[in-house]
Amino acid sequence: REQFEPFVGELQLAMLFGMDGGQLSEAQLAFRQRKREVVCALRLAQLVAMHVHGDESEFIADAHEQAARLAKGSFGDVLLYTIGCAYEGKAAEYFGDGPFAPLSTRLAKL
Repeated sequence: REQFEPFVGELQLAMLFGMDGGQLSEAQLAFRQRKREVVCALRLAQLVAMHVHGDESEFIADAHEQAARLAKGSFGDVLLYTIGCAYEGKAAEYFGDGPFAPLSTRLAKL
């Protein structure tokens, strides 16, 4: 499941306990959650940058290769589907019917 960490970060269940095994405060958990979201957003921006500044066919080929590699792991196909649905849902929520709606439709087809 570690191979999925760049896409989902450290999950909240893992965050409940600090490195030393002690429980974290609510403020520490909120900070870690926000940090997780930012790190995931930066990682996604790096992935999408290849599409924006590069070759679309290369981007799609790389995405398929990465998905195939992730799917080979334990519960990989289920995790890929679940993470994909979450990203797709958030993209649709963000873009809605605005000018980027066609982009969210194209990304959903990947």
